Amino acid sequence: MMLQDKGESLKVKLKSATKLKLDKARVESALRNTECILNEELRTIKAETEFIYIQLEDFKKEIAKVQSQITMIGICEVSEKTKFDNHISNLADHKNGFDKIFSKENEAMECQKMENKKKEAERKELEQQRQKIIEEKNQLQLIEAETIEKECDAIEKECAVLKKRNKAIMLKLRRQLIESEDLRRNLMKNTEFSASKG
Repeated sequence: MMLQDKGESLKVKLKSATKLKLDKARVESALRNTECILNEELRTIKAETEFIYIQLEDFKKEIAKVQSQITMIGICEVSEKTKFDNHISNLADHKNGFDKIFSKENEAMECQKMENKKKEAERKELEQQRQKIIEEKNQLQLIEAETIEKECDAIEKECAVLKKRNKAIMLKLRRQLIESEDLRRNLMKNTEFSASKG
């Protein structure tokens, strides 16, 4: 009779241990699934971060391109000014030559005066055209500079938002990983304790 009672008791203990083992196995499986999900989220975050970095590099290249264009505009402006100054110098040389040729002839001097007036009008017209070109180029540079500044501000704001978001996600993932690790340790301790007790 005692052997039969012991056998029943062992069956009950075995059944209880088997149930506990199955429960722990389900918990461990759930933890492993959670770990896989977290690892996948980490990979997604890494891919997003790399994509953002590539976009930032593209923005930098675009900014460098615009800056190069602004530099070329400045060079062209200097070149145009040099051409204009040379043209004015040439006009002055011509005027001096005509003055020497027609200095002794009144009629020729009148012609020279008329020529000078015409050249002065041309010079003023050229000066006005040059000023207009310079103003247009300056306006274009100002617009481009403002556009670049706005793009830089937008990039900085976007980076700040992404940094905060990534930081929050990483903190959340760390907490979940720590909780999963603690739960796994407790499960292993309980399993070892039950095995030693059995």
